[in-house]
Amino acid sequence: MNLSPPRLTLLAILAVFPVALPWIAPTNATLSIATQMLVWTVMALSYNISFGQTGLLSFCHAVFFGAGAFAASHAVNAAAGEGLLAGLPLWIMPIPAFAAGALTAFIYGLFLASRTGVAFVMITMALATLTVSTVDNFDSIFGGESGVSIDRAFQDSFLGLVSFGPQRQAYWLVLAWTALAAGLMWLLTRTAFGQLAAATRENEERVRFSGQSTYRIRLVAMVLAGGFAGLAGALHAINIEQVSVEQFSLKTSAFAMFMCVIGGARVFYGPILGAVLLSALDKVLPGYTGSWPMYLGLVFCAVLIFSPDGLAGIGKGIAQAFRAPGARVQVLGRLLGRALAVAVLAFGTILAVEMATVLSSQEAMVVRDAVPVLGLSVDATSPTYWLLALALIAAGAWGAKHLVPPTKSAGAEVPHA
Repeated sequence: MNLSPPRLTLLAILAVFPVALPWIAPTNATLSIATQMLVWTVMALSYNISFGQTGLLSFCHAVFFGAGAFAASHAVNAAAGEGLLAGLPLWIMPIPAFAAGALTAFIYGLFLASRTGVAFVMITMALATLTVSTVDNFDSIFGGESGVSIDRAFQDSFLGLVSFGPQRQAYWLVLAWTALAAGLMWLLTRTAFGQLAAATRENEERVRFSGQSTYRIRLVAMVLAGGFAGLAGALHAINIEQVSVEQFSLKTSAFAMFMCVIGGARVFYGPILGAVLLSALDKVLPGYTGSWPMYLGLVFCAVLIFSPDGLAGIGKGIAQAFRAPGARVQVLGRLLGRALAVAVLAFGTILAVEMATVLSSQEAMVVRDAVPVLGLSVDATSPTYWLLALALIAAGAWGAKHLVPPTKSAGAEVPHA
């Protein structure tokens, strides 16, 4: 495969940075967040097998994630006891989780693989809701509101080397499984089945005319996606050491979809970029604002409006624009202008959201003094600040939409960034 220098650089960063992270930022808090990023990376890539590769927008993907998480948790607790599974090492637990996720996806796929489009989406939402309601009634398996806890350091040591109790050791275990899973999912895109899945997404009727069963293609895609989602659930259980019914929720499926769309579903490394960005925002934003779910939604909407191909599409467009002969200075100027426009749009949006949050709070109904927003003392009841926020949003949106690299150079068409 011919890789351009920008793509090689990105792949090198994605490969080297996770390995170097324990030495760059060795604190347990940082490693815990990084470990969860790896978990969401596997989850996003697994979702993209059905969504980006096969064209199935599913809202029950979290069911496979939860099945793997609970399967791994019960396997760990059994290995820590005296039963048949006693003595099994922790590192092998993602394997039964993969099987649990794949089996669950197979059962669901028997009903879902014959559907596409809106019908498929609605049925997955109904199945996800039904699953959450059902598992709530089986406390002996799913632990009720408290969930199921595990101790990943249930063995004194593995091969006399590691116990996986310290966060650093858990990080290495999750990183190893993430690298293996990502490699297998990348190889899947290069297989004949991967090409058939992409063809089914683009033109299902033509695939049927070629003698292939699109039902079987979608079913196999769901089983593979469910298996890797179950593996991600096992890695989540190892990192958090606690799983609950929340793992089955629509929120988890929506989060996986957000990661794929924001990162770029049509490029393999796109979901990885989305997983890293959304994981960071999910951990960092709650410490600064109570309106952080709104910001996640705004980021999602902004990507859909300004870059439907996601972050990967932006990078691909920039690389193509820079390869246009004699256009690099012009491209760089417009990119800097667009970056400034995005910053203005973000500033205006944050100002409006935080002022709206202040006005909606009970304290704002009594105290109307200025409040700090982005380091500024702002009176949320003043029309001046609202006009300023709206002006910044309008100016930033215009610049983000129109300040793009040139689309034509030397008679060649270059896609927008």
